[in-house]
Amino acid sequence: MANQIKGFLVEYISSTLPYVLMFDFNPETITRSRTVHSGAKDDSAETGGKAVTSALDTSNVTQQWVTAPENFDIEILLDATDRIAEGDPIATLLGVQPEIDTLREMTEPQVQGPSGLRLLDALDQLQDRATDKKHKLSMYLFIWGIQILPVMVRSVSVTAEAHLATLIPYRAKARISMQVVEEDQKFYQVDRLRQAVGATVNTGRTAISVLSGIL
Repeated sequence: MANQIKGFLVEYISSTLPYVLMFDFNPETITRSRTVHSGAKDDSAETGGKAVTSALDTSNVTQQWVTAPENFDIEILLDATDRIAEGDPIATLLGVQPEIDTLREMTEPQVQGPSGLRLLDALDQLQDRATDKKHKLSMYLFIWGIQILPVMVRSVSVTAEAHLATLIPYRAKARISMQVVEEDQKFYQVDRLRQAVGATVNTGRTAISVLSGIL
């Protein structure tokens, strides 16, 4: 079993106190998916109406294809057992409810301003946050290991597994789905550079292995 590492979701906003979720998770549980699809309206248009007879002709096909944004699915464990045993007063009283509340807030439109304004806004039950133009969904930075990616949190699913006597959960599993924000985003550009370097290293290593086998 791989070692647990720290992961973070940090709200990318100029607020004095952005939402932050820190969690332990097994990197083996990350599911990354990326797809490409044809933008052509019919099959004949996919090749630009021309035959592909050599590598020089492949642009006739590739120019019709587009890349969809990358999606992430991760499973994390929220567990306050150790903190409760250590006498942490917040964990003893509230278990992992604060972490669950933070996750849920990540899918809610927010007032883009100071944290105090957010709390006052949450007390105003007359506003419809889903339609009010002052409220917007926030972007987050998904940080794990050496990687930092800008993401939108698409969905959150929480399963409580153990509860305090007050029925407040102190252990829960959460599944978080995210989509990478790619447009002119510096964090994404840095990750693309890291990815290109890794691909180049792999290509060089493969070429050396093939040559070694031949020679």
